[in-house]
Amino acid sequence: MGIFGSKKTYVSSTLYNLAGEEKERPDYLKSTVIGSVLANNPSIAETIERSYLAGPGIQFRNFHNWAEDNYDYIGIPEANLIVAPEVDNAVLVNAIPHDTDEFVFIQHVAVNLADFAYWAEQYMMENYADDLNTAWTSDIDEATNQITITFEDTSTVTFAPSNFDRSARYIYANYVLSREEFDPIELDDVTEWDGPFMFIYRIGSGNPALDALVLNTALDGEDYLPFIPLRLDNEFVSESFEPVAYDLAKKAYKKAIGGKVDKVIDSINESESLEDIDYAYIAFGVSLNVRDNSSKRYMYEFFLRLMASQGTTSTTQALWETRYYEYKAQQETWKEWWDAQSDPMDPLYETDPPPQPVSFGSAPKSAIRVRANGTIETNFDMEVEWSFILEETGSGLGKPDAAKGELWFEELTAFNESNQIYGSRGFYDIDNTKLDRFYLWWQVDDDNWKRLELVGFLHKNYVYNGKFVEISMKEALDDGEESGFLLPIHMPTYRAMGLVHSTQVGTACTFLVLNSYQIKKTGFLGSTFFKVFLVAVIIAVVVVAPQLAPGVAKAAAATGSALGLSGTTALVVGAAVNAIAAMIISNLVLKGSVAVFGDRLGTIIGTLVIIASGNIAMNLADTGQIALNFGNMMTAQNLTMLATTIGDVYSKFVYFDAMDLAQKNEELLEDYNSEMKNISDLYAENIGYGSGVIDPMMFTEFSDPIGEALSPTEMPDAFLARTLMTGSDIAELSMEMLANFSKLTLNTDLPLMDVQ
Repeated sequence: MGIFGSKKTYVSSTLYNLAGEEKERPDYLKSTVIGSVLANNPSIAETIERSYLAGPGIQFRNFHNWAEDNYDYIGIPEANLIVAPEVDNAVLVNAIPHDTDEFVFIQHVAVNLADFAYWAEQYMMENYADDLNTAWTSDIDEATNQITITFEDTSTVTFAPSNFDRSARYIYANYVLSREEFDPIELDDVTEWDGPFMFIYRIGSGNPALDALVLNTALDGEDYLPFIPLRLDNEFVSESFEPVAYDLAKKAYKKAIGGKVDKVIDSINESESLEDIDYAYIAFGVSLNVRDNSSKRYMYEFFLRLMASQGTTSTTQALWETRYYEYKAQQETWKEWWDAQSDPMDPLYETDPPPQPVSFGSAPKSAIRVRANGTIETNFDMEVEWSFILEETGSGLGKPDAAKGELWFEELTAFNESNQIYGSRGFYDIDNTKLDRFYLWWQVDDDNWKRLELVGFLHKNYVYNGKFVEISMKEALDDGEESGFLLPIHMPTYRAMGLVHSTQVGTACTFLVLNSYQIKKTGFLGSTFFKVFLVAVIIAVVVVAPQLAPGVAKAAAATGSALGLSGTTALVVGAAVNAIAAMIISNLVLKGSVAVFGDRLGTIIGTLVIIASGNIAMNLADTGQIALNFGNMMTAQNLTMLATTIGDVYSKFVYFDAMDLAQKNEELLEDYNSEMKNISDLYAENIGYGSGVIDPMMFTEFSDPIGEALSPTEMPDAFLARTLMTGSDIAELSMEMLANFSKLTLNTDLPLMDVQ
């Protein structure tokens, strides 16, 4: 969860990833492999193939295909490309009204969306120039579009802005007028020199020369993954309010995630902060500060597509920056002369002024604006803006510890535009322009890298009536929580990634977005909320459910029903509870193994039995009894598979044995959420992100059903002995099993339990 950063003070937007906190999210491939091993599937390859064909990568493709034929009322998001290269000052000067004997000196130019603050500045310059450098503020009335300026002494003035269109884009230019271009001026006579003034022009309002400065082009075929509206203008979609949108939302959520949208709506509806949420929807995208490597790969490909459509080059960007620094030098010289005119002792006093600095022009920028194109007004509207993108390649490692396929960000020195304008009464500070600079590196292989230089990136989320929240790339990457800088899922890019990477992206690209008119972080959705809507549940169902025998699924559903759950939730939770119960019972088998095989071999065999407790779970489901098929478990083939497949995961756990976790069985269901969160935090800190669904921590010590604490399942010397087993050791174990088969299977010392 993270709140969008913004220089605006009147709207806010909060988003939640429906996959939960990032440190708790699984790696899809690892989860599939580990799940297949524990389920004792005959072919891991077949499990992987089946899992990916039923996974979110294919599911999202099918969802988009369905939406193309059925989603017209809500609308599939489409993109417009906005290109605003550097504004030509000569063209702009001709458009600014002035007399034939007047010279126009443009000091600062910006191309931006409708923002009432510019109209407020224009009004102050024309009517209250003496108060420009005082602490005045402005605001706008949503209903009447009246702008109110509050002065430092709390007095106010209200006016109606001219030609104000919230959906339009404008050219804003600060300028001064002078009747004598370079001659000395009388500082107390504003009729030789006047200003500053603000020129505002709406793109597309009739001046062909100015209209040509900004290009706005619809991008055909640039389809994005559909969004799902939940709440529109303070009211949830329902059978009585926007029933067509409600019906489509239910179908879309089912096809995209496999759940019921009513559960999401009900949970939001129960919040005490409901009145603060004006719009809510499910959006699909990648947060800029995500740690997942596949998601970063999607970013790289997304940015690469933006680069192909940008309106600037490395040459034009460099020229603009050069002109900016030249302008700043001229401005400093001019300011030095200006300050000297109040000091008769200064050598520059009453000397001819230097040439007035002429604007360096607006920063080149491009933008992709993604909006819904449906019949209904949903307010789904986002924009990604940037100044410049450049791709470079090289040999070697991008950083000393770079791994093949790894992607990472590197922060560069930002371009800071410290803006001041001057007028007849002195200098005035205006908003600074800061262009963040980052590299996005990609270590393609051991000997080659490529990277993107990303300059001036901003994300804008339009909340209502042209108002937006804005976050920069640096703000996003510095955010301790998942950032609101969301790159939407662009289907051509998503498909081009391949099934493996797109499936991993699909596990955590679903966001709940809550938009408000006022600054308020709607943090009412706690972790419990996501225990219901966790997208990771989909993974568990896809990976585990196809591997379960019908009896296992039946037993899991029965257990879940006993806990008061139903449907998919009952299946998943029931399977988890049964698996945990089976692992607890499997610890009892450890004593029998030690008794038969001795301390050394018994500990090894017992550990393998515990790790492979999925076998016990299957017997539990099929027969209703806890029983272990030693004949199946102790074959040379299965021993080898277990030792080699699980050894790496288990060795990592032993390596971090110092974590000293003690998981208790008491009040398991009541404390489940808090205990699992604690374990996940420690696991993420010491091992990292992207683990399998089967967490190695579940193989730590348990308490037995009668309350006697069991000793740790394996000591370091036993671990070393097990992991260093040779082929002859495996063969010896198998032969030992055959030699003692009757003794083992008829042994009555092993604990048996009937489970109804």
